[in-house]
Amino acid sequence: MALPACLLQGLAAFVLAFLAGYADVITYMRYGSFAASMTGNVIFAGRQLASLAWQDFLFYFAIMVAWSSGSFVYHQIEKVFPRRGASRAALLVAIFSTAIDIAFNLSARPGDPRNRWWIVGLVPIFGVEEAFALTHLKLPATGVSKHLYNMSKLCEMCWSKGGEEGQQCKDVYLSAVMLIGLITGAVLGERLAATFGLEVRWCFLPVSPLVMLAIWVHECLHWKTCEDPVNMEPMDSEADDDADSS
Repeated sequence: MALPACLLQGLAAFVLAFLAGYADVITYMRYGSFAASMTGNVIFAGRQLASLAWQDFLFYFAIMVAWSSGSFVYHQIEKVFPRRGASRAALLVAIFSTAIDIAFNLSARPGDPRNRWWIVGLVPIFGVEEAFALTHLKLPATGVSKHLYNMSKLCEMCWSKGGEEGQQCKDVYLSAVMLIGLITGAVLGERLAATFGLEVRWCFLPVSPLVMLAIWVHECLHWKTCEDPVNMEPMDSEADDDADSS
């Protein structure tokens, strides 16, 4: 039995937001920057530019370029594979990001200031995640402003009645799920760092494969849900033709 579309989207929204919240805490405490949410990195880049700290500015700029490259790869692959492009892009980028994280865990020396540059290889998967969320969920997975805006519609929904109420309910539902996911992931990341220390190895390793897995599962279930009514349409048309001919 196919999952209801609202439940399918809710599950994908929660998992993607959870992974973004978890990753941001880990990468901020380890590298001093964010892997998923780019707002903080933009602010950091602006501060370094104002101070003429060019090396630090280039560091944050490189993170933003790497994140955007993940989104670019996603859109290019989905153009070629409209039905399965999301999972193919996520798989490709996840392999790259996982390889970078393994290299960091095996070769990075604790306390080396150059370690922060490893994050550049980890962020493309979140460009893929955000592109997927905006395309299929119509909401961001790595930011909160849109979700807070949607939550502000609760009061409006209580007083107004109209044709858009159903869409507003869906937006509020998904935003609430994503906010819960972001906070839950951040809590887990903070507790992990507090328990094992900032230099704990391998704590980021499962993130990229899990992002890929969440996108693949959503993709498979989405097309399974869509194919049933589509396959029924030709049968109905043939039945109508037979009735007309008789």
